[in-house]
Amino acid sequence: MRKEVAMMPDRMKNYVDTMSDDDVLILGIPEEEETTKGIISPPPKKKRNIWAICSIALMGVIGIISIGLFCVHRPMGNNNSRDNYVLSDSVHTENSKDIILENCGFSYVATKDTIIGKTALKLFWPMGGSIKLHVGELPKNNLSIILAARAADYRADNGEIVGAFVQEGELRARGNSKLGFCAVIGNEVILGMSKETPFFERAVERSGYFFRQYALVHDGAQGEQTPKGQSIRRALCYSGEGLFIAESRERISYHDFSEALIRMGVQEAIALVGSKEMALYEDVYGTRHVADLPHDKGMTESYIVWVKDL
Repeated sequence: MRKEVAMMPDRMKNYVDTMSDDDVLILGIPEEEETTKGIISPPPKKKRNIWAICSIALMGVIGIISIGLFCVHRPMGNNNSRDNYVLSDSVHTENSKDIILENCGFSYVATKDTIIGKTALKLFWPMGGSIKLHVGELPKNNLSIILAARAADYRADNGEIVGAFVQEGELRARGNSKLGFCAVIGNEVILGMSKETPFFERAVERSGYFFRQYALVHDGAQGEQTPKGQSIRRALCYSGEGLFIAESRERISYHDFSEALIRMGVQEAIALVGSKEMALYEDVYGTRHVADLPHDKGMTESYIVWVKDL
């Protein structure tokens, strides 16, 4: 075996190797001897203790900050507690995303303000409840409703609902000028973008709900062509974290709103009728926030609502 030759102190030049293969040799100079010769001047124990304390304290501060940032930025919908309904993918086709809702007790709406790029958003996460469509003036005194937002558009000439609309299996309107759709059949919610879809007929057959709106996001990308102009935007969204409603805090275009939703990780989103503020929601403390929105006389209003299962 080739031996490496290293520089050794003068006092080791006459060293005779008497070691066997099983022996261990510790090279170096005893600490006491090194200290007396001035080769090493170890810092006083007090200083080492101070540095150790400072290091531990710094690590503790970093840990606390990390936990705080995690809690602040944690998606509010990713909560598997008893208070949530559980959301899971059922079937993902080219045209739709299926979501299963399972009620787990206490129902309320969690809210969160966030900024995506330059777009300020407010998110409404329904925790529990079942989804229905309501036609007509919103019954604000109905305490079973924990979240309500305007759903389909209505025509300016006759006030009728735009696009196909089904309420508890009853056909209220026809049309497919908008490609986005939402179907609610039992505890299943389907969001998608398609001119023709079997979920419309299924909603009629199974006493479900169905309405059409602009598809802002489809399969994680920009959806259909939308009108230009700026307004307060609102959308029913699905991401890997759950089903929620997002609204812009300022007037923006559909395009910019869609881009913000995509950057946030939304996979499917259809527009909802914009208004000055959310029509109604109930927070975790039981406080009901009800907007003073005027009822449009002669127009057929429609709402998507989350209702407590009493």
